[in-house]
Amino acid sequence: MHDIHDDINILDFKKYNCFYVSKTRIEDVGDYKEFSLKQINMIGIDMGTQKTTESSMTEMIMWTGAEDEIDSDFKKVINRFKRTMHRGAWGMTPGHEKEKYFYKNHLYTDRARKAYEQGVKLYAYGGFVFFELPDVLN
Repeated sequence: MHDIHDDINILDFKKYNCFYVSKTRIEDVGDYKEFSLKQINMIGIDMGTQKTTESSMTEMIMWTGAEDEIDSDFKKVINRFKRTMHRGAWGMTPGHEKEKYFYKNHLYTDRARKAYEQGVKLYAYGGFVFFELPDVLN
């Protein structure tokens, strides 16, 4: 019997700050890029980061990869995450705060809301755009 613990390498997780959940086991790869390209039906989670020295954090992103339809088990996982989150945030670029755009489908957790209320600046995954959260929870 295969144990998931055989596949988890905490050093790789720390190095790449992400992980995949896949129904197939991929063994014949030489590096991270090759591994990513061979992932066909999976969920990927890129972990956000928090910089306490700058009082900022970048968002975590969850994404799927599929040749056709997203696997029904993965849809259940995604929907479960969505039900625990709040929706909607204003996005803007530094120096252009008056030009903000409302992302109605942007999701965030209670913990992100609390951090924001304590003055932590919330950045998009790429680290350039930052978010302001609405006053009312959705």
